[in-house]
Amino acid sequence: MKTALFAFCLVAVVAFVHAQTFGGYTESRPADAEVMSLCRAVRLDVEARHNGPFQTFEPISYQSQVVAGTNYNIKVKISGTEFVHIKVFKPLPHTNEAPQLVNVVGGKTADDALAF
Repeated sequence: MKTALFAFCLVAVVAFVHAQTFGGYTESRPADAEVMSLCRAVRLDVEARHNGPFQTFEPISYQSQVVAGTNYNIKVKISGTEFVHIKVFKPLPHTNEAPQLVNVVGGKTADDALAF
């Protein structure tokens, strides 16, 4: 019971910090330090799924969604004009699990909206 209450409170705090509605994605915003860290953690997986290695791997923008953890849709620049969109799941901290790459969609441009 205490674990469930703790998990609920943690999700509520994260949602408040990210100022979003449960179940919905935030508006797209510029990549921050947390998103850059997530991208470093999954870069090798992205390269394996999308003809890497890349000389450039620069997160540009993201959306987040609080679930039992947090989903991130991230726009990443991989060359001068080529982008990929990646979906990363970050588990709740108490699980001690690493971020997981969920999906990669290539062939994107700077103007493409984040969508899966």
